[in-house]
Amino acid sequence: MRAQDAATQERLDKLSGRIEDLTAAQEALKKQISDMSRELESVREQSGKPNTSYARQEDLNLLEKGIKEVDRKRVEDARRFKPTVEPAKGAGGTAAPNQEILCYHP
Repeated sequence: MRAQDAATQERLDKLSGRIEDLTAAQEALKKQISDMSRELESVREQSGKPNTSYARQEDLNLLEKGIKEVDRKRVEDARRFKPTVEPAKGAGGTAAPNQEILCYHP
């Protein structure tokens, strides 16, 4: 009977060890699920917020100012270098028929 009791005790010890391992694994899974739930909630909150990578109003104002400056300089250059049309001159210094040259004068 002692042999049976020892064998039974050994089985009980093994089962107790397995139960403890399963309980620890279950606790670890609960913690992992809890962490993932918090992370998912955080992602949901962030997805509801506007994306800050879009241009801000300040950025748009600076861009507008830059475009206006480039356009102002373009108009200024166009006024400074008004094109004039002159007849093309042939080899003898006379105008070639039906040909004109576009010249810019600063």
